[in-house]
Amino acid sequence: MLSWWLPESVSTYGPDIDRLFYAIYYVTNAVFFAVQGTLIAFLFLYRHRDDRRATYTHGNTTLEIVWTIIPAIILIVLAFVSRETWANIKGRVPPGDVVLQVTAKQFNWEVAYPGPDGKLNTDDPQMFKTDIGHSYRTLFEARGWGKEQAIQFSLNGVEASWLGGPERASLRREFEEEIRLLNQAFETVAPLHHS
Repeated sequence: MLSWWLPESVSTYGPDIDRLFYAIYYVTNAVFFAVQGTLIAFLFLYRHRDDRRATYTHGNTTLEIVWTIIPAIILIVLAFVSRETWANIKGRVPPGDVVLQVTAKQFNWEVAYPGPDGKLNTDDPQMFKTDIGHSYRTLFEARGWGKEQAIQFSLNGVEASWLGGPERASLRREFEEEIRLLNQAFETVAPLHHS
């Protein structure tokens, strides 16, 4: 067909879409050449002759109905032919190989890929050989923070969350309870470095 024109299909739907493209391409080309051929024929058939007077007509209703119905039939046939392909594309989407997080902004797109754990928005401890506790300890040691700063840092994170009022209050209570339990545990083990 037109393998020199269209690139190789890389989608599972590519061959079906290409077949539709070829069908529409051949129909439009056939119509184009028929119209241009008729135009050229009429240029010669109805050119000026001294022995013939021009005939003025208001139109031909039958001809106008015919050239309206024929394109309508072609479009209806193409719609029915493409219906199954369209249904496959929109209704039977194959599972993706990778899940991405795409954020649209006014002048750019931000794309986040999953880490080695296959999840989005994680610290990917497998990649960085770390966990949230390690991240906290590193931050606190670099800043010289102690237990009180760690507690305040955690509670500030809750307050800065996008949660609504009741959910935020509930999360804050959970954090405060965990902090209370951790304080009891710290009483029995060595205390954090104090500044």
